[in-house]
Amino acid sequence: MALEYGARAVVIISGFLAVFFAFVAACCWRRFKKSRPPAFISYMLGYSVPFIVYLILSHRTTVDIEGIQKQVCKDLMAGEYKDPDWVPGRLLGTMGGNSLSTDFSEKVVNELREAPSISEVLGISPQVCEKDPDLWDEAIEL
Repeated sequence: MALEYGARAVVIISGFLAVFFAFVAACCWRRFKKSRPPAFISYMLGYSVPFIVYLILSHRTTVDIEGIQKQVCKDLMAGEYKDPDWVPGRLLGTMGGNSLSTDFSEKVVNELREAPSISEVLGISPQVCEKDPDLWDEAIEL
């Protein structure tokens, strides 16, 4: 957690410094030799620092994976996937650039919409989704 906040602070501070150096470069823009160093520093602070920080810092630490798992579980248990506006279904429907993959994803989405809810088929209580995802295997025994 502290690593995330530290990385965000570094990126925000480098952004403010980049704006400051861009302003300094703009003030002396007509003199190339004086404007070049602050413009270069502004670029490095505004682009390179965030790039390096986010390259080193894994996105796994910044994304709430467990929250996403729980929400998808709740959606599947409640039969939300039948709704045409269900975001994962729309994402699946737009995946792929060629007609073959588009046809396949549309077929999968249509089959999901026609299927009964998972909680009805497997006889699982929707409260399973409230538990820790690591414990779902124990709760879902077929």
